[in-house]
Amino acid sequence: MPPKCAHPSNEFLVMEMEKLLEQEGAKSHRRVAPGQVNHTVSSYQRALHSIRTHPASIETGEQAKALRGVGNFIAQKINAILIRLEAAATYGEEMARHLPPEEDAARTQKAAAASKKRKATPSNGLVEHPSSGDVSKVYKPAKGKLPWYVIMALWDVGATSEARAVDLSELVTEMKALGFVGTTSQLSTRMSSLINAHHVVAKAVDGGLLYLSLAGIQSATLCRQEAQPANGSGPTRQPSAATPPFDWSTTNLSKLIPTVPQVRPNDDEAWDIVLLLDHREMISRTNRSVFERKLLEANVTCEVRALNIGDMIWIARAPTRMHQGQPQEFVLDVVVERKNISDLASSIVDKRYTEQKARLKESGLRYVIYLVEGSLASQSTCIRGGGLQTALTRTQVQHNFLVYHGASHDETVGFLAAVHRHIVHHFHPHLVCTNPPVPAATLPLASPPPPPLRDFTQVVPVTWQLHSEFQTASRKKAALTVGEIHQMMLMQVPKLGRATVSHAAATFPTMASLWTHVQGGHPLALGSTTRRAAEPRHTFLVDLISRPTYTTTAPTTKY
Repeated sequence: MPPKCAHPSNEFLVMEMEKLLEQEGAKSHRRVAPGQVNHTVSSYQRALHSIRTHPASIETGEQAKALRGVGNFIAQKINAILIRLEAAATYGEEMARHLPPEEDAARTQKAAAASKKRKATPSNGLVEHPSSGDVSKVYKPAKGKLPWYVIMALWDVGATSEARAVDLSELVTEMKALGFVGTTSQLSTRMSSLINAHHVVAKAVDGGLLYLSLAGIQSATLCRQEAQPANGSGPTRQPSAATPPFDWSTTNLSKLIPTVPQVRPNDDEAWDIVLLLDHREMISRTNRSVFERKLLEANVTCEVRALNIGDMIWIARAPTRMHQGQPQEFVLDVVVERKNISDLASSIVDKRYTEQKARLKESGLRYVIYLVEGSLASQSTCIRGGGLQTALTRTQVQHNFLVYHGASHDETVGFLAAVHRHIVHHFHPHLVCTNPPVPAATLPLASPPPPPLRDFTQVVPVTWQLHSEFQTASRKKAALTVGEIHQMMLMQVPKLGRATVSHAAATFPTMASLWTHVQGGHPLALGSTTRRAAEPRHTFLVDLISRPTYTTTAPTTKY
């Protein structure tokens, strides 16, 4: 059992630091080779020893920095923990619920004393930043708006640190309990601004889980203070209500009307795990069924269907559940987008690459696998191998996709078979599965999964969705709006990215408005909220609109 602290009020700080140490130790198993030393883990251990033996109460990061073995990095972590404790204590949250009863009173007194040391909130709405002392505005969303639901839901579930981060499905469940009636696609659209523009929500390094940043904790406490009714209780949960009509013309998805109530799997029901292949996926043009045959030979239960999104997707079929004369099929949280090198390069050039990734990210599925087939060096494509590798790295880091690169068709089949075995292996302990259990001889292929899927563990869905309804929701609209066509045209302009095009389309909603602006001799300023577009892009677009004639030339250089 770990030794107790010399001062009881430091117990909560030690417990939070131990969580960070455990999290860093888990990362060390994946990133540090056997025999090597993880210096971050060693720093946490030295800091924990200094905190336990410190005879006085630690109330600020500067005090912690004076301890032996505590540098700037550890001091920032300690300061963040102390700020969360102070915010929770100030507004009555039970953040110190893990403390022993005899030490809880001492911790509350310490937090109250620390609160008095900080400056009171001025009447102009400005608050003092707790770590730097600079005065800055606290982001305060309007009550009942989507950002308000996000911040309050993260606060209610206790997601105030990376160690307590939650996934998107848990966040949506808590938001609906507070009265949120929007859609997941709306949440995905606004989440980017909450993370990058307002900095109130942060994303965990591993897994993409969400939690409140320091600015988010300040925003939550301010919203909670204003939302408290006269009796002093927190925000009340609203009863479930019918969802108001939604304007589906503003999205790229078809309207989804659930046809059956929410499913609750029974323990005695038998389920079939099936891999669905898009009918356009093939290995040989002369024999379109060779892909399916190779997977069947690898003991993968698969069928060929027409898929509206992705190239492969797994479903759970319940033969005992019938709907309109057919067994019900439910989508599992795994979708695969398969591309060969030449198709990847061409999709980047014609901007299908960006559109497909956006649709995959908005699908609501937990695990999106981006499967690339072929050699980056040997293929003759319009984009060099280094550019393709950069695109794949951004897909993995920025979009949190699981990227797998296979050299041949056989490697692709082997990878899909390993993923299928892994899904079946994790499905068996929870529900009855008719697929044969993974043999002991092949168990290492199923647990742990292939290297890109180390965190591929929650394959049983939290919210069961019919595959037919998922198909309807992910179907593209038959007709595009004028604004969508305008953005597609701007995306074809070289070196104009998605963020720049979105900002330009908001300023000039139609091509006619952009044309009139340029023809009138007015200056053209493109860019987004986070970056400015380079001057050559302005010049190129102005020249493109102003030029009286055009000529077609063949491309001579690679990107």
